[in-house]
Amino acid sequence: MGRPIQKRKIGNAPGRIAVTNVKWADGSTATDNQNGVRIFISRQRSTRKFLVEASDGSKSEVCTLVGKSPALVAGTFDIAVQVGDLIGGSDGSTLYWAVKLKNRTVDVQADNDPTTRVTLPYTLQTEESDEQDLTADGIANIDVL
Repeated sequence: MGRPIQKRKIGNAPGRIAVTNVKWADGSTATDNQNGVRIFISRQRSTRKFLVEASDGSKSEVCTLVGKSPALVAGTFDIAVQVGDLIGGSDGSTLYWAVKLKNRTVDVQADNDPTTRVTLPYTLQTEESDEQDLTADGIANIDVL
């Protein structure tokens, strides 16, 4: 599995990793901060399986991280990642999707395209600040709650 994610990076608190979209096992979907409900990772099962929860307590289940958006298969979720230059000449305006999440690195790829997969170190930043701070080439910025 690699190094597990530090507990300070997951959970329902400011500065923790935010889930972009999730499709629950019952087929319903949710987007982070939709109607004020945050979607977050509460526990890690492996580099691709996590216990994902809604902040209102309505849903909590083990889901698989997929490298595409939106997560279309029941029991899956996705995390959008902003990346600085280096990957295919990206200027940071193209979203990439997390495929595997580890303590210090994240495997990312373009939407459902495994040929673009690369492993990068990551930082945790708010949606507003990651748009402005893409000066570090080869660093992935993951949105936080």
